Amino acid sequence: MTATLREKFTALRKQAGPAYIVIKMGGNHINNDRIRTDIIQSLRLLKDTGFKPVVVHGGGNEISAELRERGIEPSFINGLRLTDEPTMRITEMLLSGFINKKLTAAFLKAGVPAVGISGRDGGLFKALPDNSLPVTVNNRTGQIETVDTRPAEAISSAGYVPVISPVSSDTEEEPLNVNADNAASALAQELKAYALFMLTDSGGVYNNQKRILSLLTLSDITRMQKTGEISGGMIPKTDNAAVSIRKGVGSVYICTGSGTEITDCMLGISQTEAVSRLLDWFETNKRRMPWRDDPNPYYVWVSEIMLQQTQALAEADRDELMKHWEGLGYYQRVRNMQETARRLVQEYGGKLPRTRAELIKLKGIGNYVSASLASIAFGEDCACVDGNVLRVVSRLHGIREDISSPLVKKQITVHCEAMLPEGRAGDFNQAMMELGATVCKKQLPKCAECPFRELCTAHRQNLTAVIPYKAKKAPVPHYTIAVGVLLDDNNHTLIGLRKPDALLGNLWEFPGGKVQPGEEPADACKREMKEETGLDTEVRQLLCSVNHAYTHFKITLHACVCHPLTPMRNAAAKSAVELRIMPVSDLVNYAFPGANQPVLKSLHLYLSAPQYPIPT
Repeated sequence: MTATLREKFTALRKQAGPAYIVIKMGGNHINNDRIRTDIIQSLRLLKDTGFKPVVVHGGGNEISAELRERGIEPSFINGLRLTDEPTMRITEMLLSGFINKKLTAAFLKAGVPAVGISGRDGGLFKALPDNSLPVTVNNRTGQIETVDTRPAEAISSAGYVPVISPVSSDTEEEPLNVNADNAASALAQELKAYALFMLTDSGGVYNNQKRILSLLTLSDITRMQKTGEISGGMIPKTDNAAVSIRKGVGSVYICTGSGTEITDCMLGISQTEAVSRLLDWFETNKRRMPWRDDPNPYYVWVSEIMLQQTQALAEADRDELMKHWEGLGYYQRVRNMQETARRLVQEYGGKLPRTRAELIKLKGIGNYVSASLASIAFGEDCACVDGNVLRVVSRLHGIREDISSPLVKKQITVHCEAMLPEGRAGDFNQAMMELGATVCKKQLPKCAECPFRELCTAHRQNLTAVIPYKAKKAPVPHYTIAVGVLLDDNNHTLIGLRKPDALLGNLWEFPGGKVQPGEEPADACKREMKEETGLDTEVRQLLCSVNHAYTHFKITLHACVCHPLTPMRNAAAKSAVELRIMPVSDLVNYAFPGANQPVLKSLHLYLSAPQYPIPT
């Protein structure tokens, strides 16, 4: 906890007067270790600076799972669970027993004093059966009638955080299940709370454009419920938000609670302000790049290559194209580019589609490239997530799960989509990538220069060395390869073309393959030459050995100078698409994989100063 934050919250507390903060936590906030830790750390800061946190928790997922295990299908109406007598016993057992004690233990384990109680304890909540619901027999779904705040106040005054389950008593002191949002709202109203946080998995309230609203008025709630924009479990949240504001609660926030959202809201640092800081930083600190002047890399690629040169790319000779790409790696990309160019000529009039939905249909254009093109080149509001963005967002929100996991990537994408400034997605995406590349670096991030420094969970909790987290990869396999550089008396050689759908497809190579266990490279070379070309050969010299790393494996390649014992014209392609015989001087015109480049250099040195054959 930084001194600056402590000072800010201490000053805020002095302005606030008696300052209860009521937080409603759902099942995911309790069970997700990262989010639960974020919330507890935020409440620790509030408590240490004089605020009085009070927690009301739900547990709907656990209740539904237990009911289904017992053959009972859960029922809901307008986001409220329908509870009868049999399900009430299960509900109370889970809420006031297992879930309440689990959450209280998490506070204690984190060093935050807490006491877990039921809403029935001390007469905290009194309720009547909710007669508006279609349960005619043994209705145990309650509507809170009165709140006695004394149990919560006593626990808080003693220096503990009250952790309350949403179970109430009726007039006969029998249990009723009450909605956790309703319970939290009713308690906040009676405490005249400074703020009420209703935490949700969905991130907040979305408009028709699927964007989270940073501000919601009472009239907005009424209108959006009528239009159906607010539905399901968000109905009781927004209803309670409206009632709480009318009854004197200072502020109501609907958010995830992850990262530093709770403290950010308290300080009035909205998501909109955070994005504004990022864009201001980008405008001042962005690096000068040719594509930013005119005007960005994707647009230049589209205009200079795809729009103006589509026909040329579509009609380019395969070998010439691969030769130009030689040495860059990722050869599948250039093949995809040519295939896409041909399709653009045939189906799109030589022009690239302008929407992400159409772009992603093209060969070689996936989520990242389609979002980049659509947002930066064509102004579509969509989030672009690369490695830099994964690092920035995982640190910002304190995400400690493996960022290579598809679920975590999806979660980070949702965070980014929620932050997108309408009409400026291209600037936002470039700013996020620039921030990751220049400030939020993997090693030694420059936190003092970061526009998110006040908001960043990893920075606040000194976790930048461990976030982002990536699971350890399995050991990279290693293979030993032997290839034959065939030379006849006229210094002609033989090369083969790899299959287009194989690794390094459409590149040329010297015949060869894997060395078997216990096999010498020279013997492997002779065997592979026979298997791949049908030629008998004599190995005359080890030309060179090359260590090379690909994306998913490593190789040691042994290249041997071989002499044909049968004419090379008799060679037949057994695994290659085709074989070609040519003078060594012509090899410069063909595209080879990176591991073959040292072999070509060694071959030219060998021919300029021939070595003696290895003695047999």
